[in-house]
Amino acid sequence: MGSGFTAVIDRLKSLLFWLPSWAAAVAVVVIICAVALYLHALALRLFRRSGTDGKRFLHLLMMRSAGPTRFAIVLVVVAAALPASGIPAPAQRALIAPLSAVFILLIGWSCMAAVALAGDLYLKRLPTGLENPLTRKHVTQVRLMRRVSQVEISLFAVAAAMMMRHSIRQYGVSHSAS
Repeated sequence: MGSGFTAVIDRLKSLLFWLPSWAAAVAVVVIICAVALYLHALALRLFRRSGTDGKRFLHLLMMRSAGPTRFAIVLVVVAAALPASGIPAPAQRALIAPLSAVFILLIGWSCMAAVALAGDLYLKRLPTGLENPLTRKHVTQVRLMRRVSQVEISLFAVAAAMMMRHSIRQYGVSHSAS
């Protein structure tokens, strides 16, 4: 997001000259987020219409993670728009660390969704019904592996998010080391 992005933000700020500077900065960020959400919805619509072509996992993952990707796009756009929006530097620094931590937690959430989807797709290949002992065995193993991997992913994501804040960074390092 180079100089073209900055030029768009500057143009928006010039159109909102009649607002106080803080309100213009907030309005610019909101407008940029609205445009990003519209583009995300358009991209998802195009992705839904395209064929899966043997990429069933990727297609289902994109559809299941529409909410997290929408939130991720808003986070990225806000983080990119902050420097050019006119918000004072101390306020920008105060906002970037929590945005980074939330983005890390969002990545963890997306990883957990991918694990759940992989387990669901694996279980769909098995014969239906729990009267089959082999099916019951696989269902139990997949549920156990899903739980274990979700706990591990969430612990790692929380530890990484804790490392974004200077005052609790050591707790995050200790948490990830154990």
